[in-house]
Amino acid sequence: MGRPMVVQIAPSGETSDGAGLSGEKKLSVKEAATLMSISAQKVRQLINDGALPAIRIDSIRLVLLRDVEAFLQSRYVTTTTRAGDTHPALRPLPQSVMKSPHLRRA
Repeated sequence: MGRPMVVQIAPSGETSDGAGLSGEKKLSVKEAATLMSISAQKVRQLINDGALPAIRIDSIRLVLLRDVEAFLQSRYVTTTTRAGDTHPALRPLPQSVMKSPHLRRA
């Protein structure tokens, strides 16, 4: 587990990584959790583990929208079988099944 990322903000609004934060969309832990479809507790755990950067002001944590999007993008996976084929659940149904009179159509 890594250490939480700390970003130092200069009086000019510039951060230690060279990007300004004044125009960035900031989310509360609860808002980030809602956007990510996970619990606020899990968001806090991700922040404490260093997996999700956050801005700390006393006991308040703010997460940048771009960091939430980057985190989700880095966790994006596709389902494949070991042979590299698409997972059977994601393949289209065979024509014989599609023509079945027992298949409910919407």
